[in-house]
Amino acid sequence: MHGAASRKAAADADAVDAGAQADAQAARAAANQAAADAALAGRLADQAEADAHAARQAADSATRAANEASAAATRAEKDAAAANDAAKQAQLDADAARESADRAAEHARDADEAATNAENYAKDTEARAGNVEQVSRDIQAELAQIQEQLRLENEARQRQEVEQAIADDSDIPELTPDEAAALRDERGQAGVDEYNRARAEANKPLLGFIADQGGQIILDIIGYTDAKKCFTEGDFIACVMTVINALPILKIASVLSKIPDAVSAVVRIVKGIRSFKDAVVAGRRTTSNLRDLIRQLLNCRRTVGNSFTPDTLVLLADHTRKPIKDIVAGDQVLATDPATGRTDTKPVTDIITGTGEKHLVDLRIQGQGGTDGTLTATDGHPFWAENHRKWVDARDLRSGDILRTDTGTTTVTAITTRTETLAVYNLSVADLHTYYVITAGTPVLVHNQTACKVIDKEKEIKTPQPKVDPRPGPRLNLIKDKNRIADCSNGRFPADVPVNGPLENFTYLGSPAQRATSGTTCITKIVPRFGDPATPVGWDPSVTHRGHLVSAMFSGSNSLENIVLQYHAVNWSDVKIIELAVKRALQTNKQIIYKVWVQYASPTAHLPQWIFIDAIGSSGFECSATIENIPGGALSKQRC
Repeated sequence: MHGAASRKAAADADAVDAGAQADAQAARAAANQAAADAALAGRLADQAEADAHAARQAADSATRAANEASAAATRAEKDAAAANDAAKQAQLDADAARESADRAAEHARDADEAATNAENYAKDTEARAGNVEQVSRDIQAELAQIQEQLRLENEARQRQEVEQAIADDSDIPELTPDEAAALRDERGQAGVDEYNRARAEANKPLLGFIADQGGQIILDIIGYTDAKKCFTEGDFIACVMTVINALPILKIASVLSKIPDAVSAVVRIVKGIRSFKDAVVAGRRTTSNLRDLIRQLLNCRRTVGNSFTPDTLVLLADHTRKPIKDIVAGDQVLATDPATGRTDTKPVTDIITGTGEKHLVDLRIQGQGGTDGTLTATDGHPFWAENHRKWVDARDLRSGDILRTDTGTTTVTAITTRTETLAVYNLSVADLHTYYVITAGTPVLVHNQTACKVIDKEKEIKTPQPKVDPRPGPRLNLIKDKNRIADCSNGRFPADVPVNGPLENFTYLGSPAQRATSGTTCITKIVPRFGDPATPVGWDPSVTHRGHLVSAMFSGSNSLENIVLQYHAVNWSDVKIIELAVKRALQTNKQIIYKVWVQYASPTAHLPQWIFIDAIGSSGFECSATIENIPGGALSKQRC
């Protein structure tokens, strides 16, 4: 009996052990599934890594429990002789195995939950990605709207420019023989040819352009006046159709078959009118600049002959005298500024001579000791007349006029004129541009002859400016300039009230001019654009825009101190990218400090080579851009 009982107990133990092993295998399977689920969770999203890690820990716990069950079964086999004890122990171990399996299943459920969490996170991530796409679409729509607004504004400006170009029906005149000779001496025959080509372009009539494009049919239908108006205002084709619809019924019937051809001609004209306008504007600019050059050259020809006869005495700085024909560059003469009374020693910088037929004026002047003397000058030479307080040409002096001397004044007592062929001399004197000539011991103040300088505007416009490296100086910094944001927040720096740097004086094509330098503002809102910007010198609408330093949407003004010339691609792309980024940043930054400044390549440059833009925001936004102002814009666009 006891043997049978032992065998039965052993069999039961074996059965229990087998069950335990089955449970252990199930636990291992659950653990493997948990590990697989955890791995899946990891693949679904990086953010579920923590949950997946927990699942792996659960799987490890299940594996350890299964190992414990296996060890219990081994102990049951070794203790088979003590069947009851072994059976009890095996039962306990089996219970422990089941508990371990339950724990494994629980951990597997945890792993499944982790996987579900990961899946949900992945779905949430996809949703957020979808939102990003929507935001991106919104931004693109906003950009498209802004671009359309800018396009319409540009189209309006272009129509205005076209109207300005073709509204002037005045003809550019031919060169006179004297004008052609002066230009030929300066520029050669190529200069005269350039003028004639430009004149031909400038004088092209709109009527001829319309006819050349097959538009005679339009003129036949609506007339020149309405055609001209349509090509400078509004929607060209719609305008033409409106005019046609306004025609009397009988006339419409007579031209009905021509309307399709008329519309086709309108399309051709619209496509070509900008080029036509550019050619007219360029032609008028070139002829204007060349005529200015000719005017300067002719003035130089007139003034070169204003001189004295060879033996006229000149007062030197040491109060000795020398005939004007013997003066050399470097000689020191006495010079006076009659407006201030300043008298000083100045060097002669050049000797000007001329020969040929001269119109002379003999001035009889009171000399020292009561004797009179005679000064002979060409009729256009200036003398300082104290009674008139200005320079007066010799031909315009009259008896009784009072002339300035080195110690006081003297009087003109008689004047005669004559014409003679001879050599004459004049001086160019540094700084004060005056000297004294002497007769009867009396020095009389006269103006010198400055070297005749002309400014060839057309040549200077075509001469490229030198290139320089960017030198922006100090840039805005979130940490260093945090007080500036605080000043805007507390009102010490008024919000949305831009401050521009002072205009910089410079010389453009020989004339004084001013150019903008910088602008700073604290932005808290976007405002609509209004008005027309000021026009800096040298603006060519076919090449450059009148660009704002502080953007109009950031409350930037249209005054000259806020406007610089920017090449089309730079203004519409490079600068606009930064401005739009700052505009978007305003959605998350209550205040943005915005600074723009420029660098010119030379003292005569009318448009900047470099544009610097910095922006820092109250919520951490920061942007810094260095933009080169070149015709095609930057190949690689800077972004915030």
